[in-house]
Formats: sequence, C-alpha cells, structure tokens
Amino acid sequence: MKRVLFFMVSMMCASGMLFAEEAKAPEKRDNPPQTLFGVMGSDYSFSGYGALTYQHTRIGGHIAHCAGGRGGLIVNDSFVVGFSGMGVAYPTRRETLSGESYDGTRPYAEIGWGGLLLEYHFFPKSLFHLSLGLTTGAGGIGFSKHDDDSGDENHNGDTKAFFVIEPEIGAYVNLTRFCRLGVFVSYRVTSGADHQEFRDRDLRSYGASVAAQFGWF
Repeated sequence: MKRVLFFMVSMMCASGMLFAEEAKAPEKRDNPPQTLFGVMGSDYSFSGYGALTYQHTRIGGHIAHCAGGRGGLIVNDSFVVGFSGMGVAYPTRRETLSGESYDGTRPYAEIGWGGLLLEYHFFPKSLFHLSLGLTTGAGGIGFSKHDDDSGDENHNGDTKAFFVIEPEIGAYVNLTRFCRLGVFVSYRVTSGADHQEFRDRDLRSYGASVAAQFGWF
C-alpha cells in the first residue's frame, strides 16, 4: 500500500513539473521571412487601360486629322507606362499636305508616328484631374498610288523613318469606374523627316487631342 501511495505521489509531482515547464515555454509565433514579391505587392497596385484617340494638328501648314490609340500599365493609379501611336487620316494627298504641286504616280502621303508613352495623373480618383505625358519613339513617311490600298504593289519602298518626341498636358473626367474622357494638348518635335518635298518643319506642330479611355481606374 505504501508503495502504491508513493508511486501516485511521484506521478503527481512529475505531472506538476511538466505542466510548469509547458507554462513557462514561450508561445511560438509565425514569423515568415520578407520576400521580394511580398514587398512589391504590399507597396504597389496595378491596373491598365486602352484608348481611342483623335488628334487635330498641322502638317506642312495645313490642317490635318489623325487617328490612333494608346494604352498601358497603370501603377498606383497614377503612373502609366505604355505605347501610343497616331497616323494622318485626312487629308492624304501629298500636294495638299506639302503645299507643293505634284503630278507623279504616287499622289498620296502616308505619315504616322508612335512609341513609348509615359504619363503621370495627378489626383486620379477625383472627378476631374490633370496629367502630364510624353511619347518618344519613331515615325515614318512614305507615298502610295492609292490611299485605300495597302498592297505591296501600291508602294515603291521609298519610306523614310524619323525620330519623334511629343510632350503633352491633359485634363480628364471620370465617367465611370471603367471609362474616362480626356482632352490634351501636345507639341510634336521630329528629327530626320526630310523626305522628297517634306521637311522636319512640316511635321513639327501642336496637337489638340481627345481620347476615350477604357480600363480599371
């Protein structure tokens, strides 16, 4: 009987000691390592947009109407990295644009430009907000027999590439969460566009544009 009582007292003491040790042990907390993608994801948000653009400008001293598009990745609702492109839609007759008479076999001019687009939108969540932008890249000028035929027989391969840079300032109104309307003014600067009767001075001009942007804002 004494042995049984001694055994029970010993077990109780041992259990008490183990419980005390467990109570003293600090609780293990989850402490994951810092990761590159975790840091980037916690500080940045990403979305994007695409847009149809119309531009009113001057080519060779004559009013020209251009059509194009733009789009890009939006970082933190404000900074945009993307692409922009424009092309002269009307008029396309080279003598109208250059102001010089032409009686050859390729009476139509094809002029376009585009490249990397950088934008910054100030207070983009406001109903109305402003932006600053810059397009830098390249353009091309060539001539064709018909203005509605893109076949190889319509061109003679006589196309000239040139450098272009076009800063802009814009104003926007948020129509919905997925659509906003923007108007902006820009100035186009080219280099290396001297081709046939056209010169750089014929392509350097202001631009007044309107754009309908669709995306997640």
